[in-house]
Amino acid sequence: PDGVRISPLQLAADDNGRREASLELSVRNDSDDPRPGMGVTVRVLVGAELTTADTASAGLGYHDAPIAPHRTATSTVDVSVPSRAVPGPVTVDAEQRGGDRVMFEGALK
Repeated sequence: PDGVRISPLQLAADDNGRREASLELSVRNDSDDPRPGMGVTVRVLVGAELTTADTASAGLGYHDAPIAPHRTATSTVDVSVPSRAVPGPVTVDAEQRGGDRVMFEGALK
């Protein structure tokens, strides 16, 4: 959907077969009314078979923190991926509350 942006995943070092990762999720409210929260769930899929590595919801300090009209809010989303998936393909699926989805593809390095 328009107004959703995701930064590249930033990976940490291996820790018992998993690597912590974070990304910045930005959501734009193009409405004239406040938007009740970011309302986006992020799924990280790894490998050619798109195996779900982690799922997280974005938030702004509390569940329904509003996004002001015609403004953008950004939140850090923390996830993890199996160490064996690095290097390799990654897909980040961002699904909004109403079911609209956007997928971003890249590579874990």
